[in-house]
Amino acid sequence: MDATTFLLSAVLIATGLRRCAAAEPSGSWWSETTAGVRVVFTNRTLRSYLLLFWLSCLVYATEGVVAPLAGEYGGGARTVGLLLAMLAVLTVVATWPSPDRAPVSEPAGETLREPVSV
Repeated sequence: MDATTFLLSAVLIATGLRRCAAAEPSGSWWSETTAGVRVVFTNRTLRSYLLLFWLSCLVYATEGVVAPLAGEYGGGARTVGLLLAMLAVLTVVATWPSPDRAPVSEPAGETLREPVSV
């Protein structure tokens, strides 16, 4: 079934997309990189999304050290599972909205509330 869905996707992509020429670079690698950074960091919405993405990467990067940490302290698969579950629980608790917390300024406010509402 999985292979069938991949094959169907490949057929849809091959028949549904039209060919176009690749864009030519307009300058050096460094000038294009700095132009992209300038676009992202001068736009409040893009900057909010990027910083939220970086924050989520930091939160989930800790999952990579859970198994070695559990093994170092003599724990097994159950300890790894409990530590991973606690990471998820603590993420929800830390981001849960409360009435005494100061409101987050827009547009980041809507972005930060979406994961909690899911």
